[in-house]
Amino acid sequence: EDGIRDYKVTGVQTCALPIYEAAPTAAVRECHEETGFTVRLGARLNDVSYLVRGRPKQVSYWVASITNDSGFSANSEVDERTWVPVTDAAAILTHAADVSVVTEASKVPSTRPLIILRHAEALSRTDFQGPDFDRPLTPRGHKQTQSVCDLLGAYGVEHVLTSPYLRCQQTIDSYAHAAGIKVTVTSALGEAGHQESPATTQSLIESLASTPQAAALCTHRPVIPSIINELTAAGLLSQQQAADSQDLSAFLNPAEALIIHVSGSKTLATWSTERHDAP
Repeated sequence: EDGIRDYKVTGVQTCALPIYEAAPTAAVRECHEETGFTVRLGARLNDVSYLVRGRPKQVSYWVASITNDSGFSANSEVDERTWVPVTDAAAILTHAADVSVVTEASKVPSTRPLIILRHAEALSRTDFQGPDFDRPLTPRGHKQTQSVCDLLGAYGVEHVLTSPYLRCQQTIDSYAHAAGIKVTVTSALGEAGHQESPATTQSLIESLASTPQAAALCTHRPVIPSIINELTAAGLLSQQQAADSQDLSAFLNPAEALIIHVSGSKTLATWSTERHDAP
């Protein structure tokens, strides 16, 4: 809502855009600031749009589970924190759009995220003289890893797998260190390894289909379509969901992610998918 911020540098009035913050990261931060709850995001819900002082505003919502409660104090955004049954929400909420969000959330099954992440920006092949395996991130790519760290944290990722290529390992190192997670390095997610042994990639994806943990895969753009195909073959994605996921990932830029919310339902393995851009 704040839009553009003003500040002075060496006597010159400067106008700058706010620092980039992905919507899931903002959702977790604002939830804690306004309610005292630390949360882990689940499936994304429908967005809500409305006017604020004549200007359009879009709000994104997720189902979330509480991981910590630091206590609540009334603030400029929230006067009171209380729990009510979903059936009572319609009579309490002021806006009809909020009622629809709560109703939708009540129908979402428990899910776990599977995050397919393209590595952050790396030096171009023409600018790097060494083997492609060792091609590192650019300075911008290193900055992008902080957003990756925040994004994976918002979904409570507990299991991280990566291609052995340096640029992929550098992309997820910050999160793994912050979360205290041991990273699984596998050639099945590398460009060469995937080409040489597609069956290994298939086996890896099949194993992830049954894991209860929130997981993230850091890989390369040429490998992502095959991962989606394997998820479909494993029964996690319907044909339509697979087509939608391929569309979402077709132009996945460095440090961008495709998030697949997998439920334990026998009739619908994947509840929803979403894509998040990089700074």
